[in-house]
Amino acid sequence: MTKSDLLKLHGRKITCWIAGTYISDAKVCVEGKRVYICQNFKNGSSCKDKMGYRYSWWFFPEEKNVTDIKLVEKEKDILDISTYKVGDILVWSKDHRMVLGICGKVVLLSGYNDFKCAGGSWTIEEIREYGYSFEGVKKIETPVEDYLRKYKFPEKRIEELVKIIEEEK
Repeated sequence: MTKSDLLKLHGRKITCWIAGTYISDAKVCVEGKRVYICQNFKNGSSCKDKMGYRYSWWFFPEEKNVTDIKLVEKEKDILDISTYKVGDILVWSKDHRMVLGICGKVVLLSGYNDFKCAGGSWTIEEIREYGYSFEGVKKIETPVEDYLRKYKFPEKRIEELVKIIEEEK
């Protein structure tokens, strides 16, 4: 994908490689004539609007440090039932559940790490509150993470605390 292609994709989700690291969740940010890749893995040149991500990386085609850019066709949103599809995998810590069906505003999920049995029906609010995210998609932050960011905890410390909380669950 060229810079001129990316200039038309402000706010769109992509995957790519940045300096040898695969980025599975990123968005394109266009500021003036500059294109940035906003994501949570590689810290590079900062743009003004990181679109909810921690870092941004300036896309400078001559350096060839951003490669294999692919547009993500439809963005999955854990709170938007229209983005759920039968066969989607939801992940929380080491817990994986498959979407077996959707009925109105209820999602039918498989058992815990057992896709052959039913594990119950959940509302999208319950799925969000429990901390699930779509496999391969950026996890929506928990209320604990929101609270710690509000009071300006360092990102590294937030990650450590969240890991401790998840291990205790």
